[in-house]
Amino acid sequence: MDVPSFTTPSQPDASQTTGPLDCANREAVLATVKATAVAAGALCDELAVTAGLGPVIAPEALHRFGRPLLEQLVEGALIDAALAARGRSVQPEEVRAELGRAGPAAASASGVERRVLERQVHARLARRRLVDLYGKLVVTEAEVAAEYAAHGDRWAAVRGPASVEGFVHRLAPLAAAGDIENGRAVAMGFAEALRAGRAEAKVSSRPAIRNLGTFAVSSSGIEPELEQAVRVLAVGTVSDPIRTRAGWVVVRVLSAGESRPRPLADAAKEIRAVLEESRRSEEEKRILAEIRAEARVVYDVSW
Repeated sequence: MDVPSFTTPSQPDASQTTGPLDCANREAVLATVKATAVAAGALCDELAVTAGLGPVIAPEALHRFGRPLLEQLVEGALIDAALAARGRSVQPEEVRAELGRAGPAAASASGVERRVLERQVHARLARRRLVDLYGKLVVTEAEVAAEYAAHGDRWAAVRGPASVEGFVHRLAPLAAAGDIENGRAVAMGFAEALRAGRAEAKVSSRPAIRNLGTFAVSSSGIEPELEQAVRVLAVGTVSDPIRTRAGWVVVRVLSAGESRPRPLADAAKEIRAVLEESRRSEEEKRILAEIRAEARVVYDVSW
């Protein structure tokens, strides 16, 4: 893959930052990717929003929280460099437009929260553009047919509207990765309690979980992951957490409705969309691994 060359990696030495991180010095360089510096200000913002840390962050917290977030920032700089080499950088107006579409909470954010949201949106747009540029995303008719043949229970039949009881752990628009994973853990704990019939399955004992009541799930394409999960669940079973636009949803299937045959021609569009998204995820991992393997990054910290 044709990616830019980067600076030579350094080994930790006496000149590197080993003590606490002082967020008052926002311009301090933590790592360098080619000519781009990853500054302390960006990491301090992330630590403030995701972990509530600052303004001076101890080495122990930097080991636990700072290094993973620094690696995310370095990866973002690597992606930006690869896009810049092809003249396809993400522009500030694209980020502002995306934030505007995310809803009033995101659009009205200010200060450190606004800076973190802008970086998260920039990173998401950059990753998608990177895969568009370097990825192999074409899904053939043969692949669609093979998926249909291999997973007939998923694609060859469509249930009529299923009746489910639903529960949700809501996520804010553009939630941070840590919040998303923590939300999934909360929802999974609730699902396990619900399956076991334990007392903590009562929504009143879990303020983070809201009861959505009983509703119908059909193959409308509005919430494809929810629809696909419900399609293969037996009556009476409880799902694992399902990511939806509202957050992590757990459902218990009350009735499955009727089944009818579904020919490949009817299912092909849905199958292709699922395969393309899966292919995109695989290609993103491959491309990022190649960029990482070819990149050389100078770190100015040793934590």
